Amino acid sequence: MSPRVLVVENDTLQGMVHAAILRDMGLEALGPVPSVSRALVEINASCPDLVLLDHHLADGPACLLSYALRATGVPFIWVTGCYPEELPPGDAPILEKPFDLEVLKREIAAMLEGPSAGWRSGQLQVNPAAGGN
Repeated sequence: MSPRVLVVENDTLQGMVHAAILRDMGLEALGPVPSVSRALVEINASCPDLVLLDHHLADGPACLLSYALRATGVPFIWVTGCYPEELPPGDAPILEKPFDLEVLKREIAAMLEGPSAGWRSGQLQVNPAAGGN
């Protein structure tokens, strides 16, 4: 089975481009989904191997989602037009839009081969009171 990568992107066209890149790489593209709430549903339903995460989503910033992903061990790559200073602290790779598609492909390949590949834990939840890292 091909690794599954969820695209969380509020810009539908941009999300479709990212999904097409994933399919061209032989990966299973999930989404795009435009919001934190829809991302949570998709993550819990499909247990993706990696998430491509935009920061500005339809229902607000993805900060709490990134904390939940990190706490659960789901690897993700920030794919955003934000400055790195606007993102929550952490070690997730950051690709600032616009970026070279070859760089995206390299980051995806590296993350799928990394130590958190194959996570598969329980339900992912966002706890607004948790905040932080």
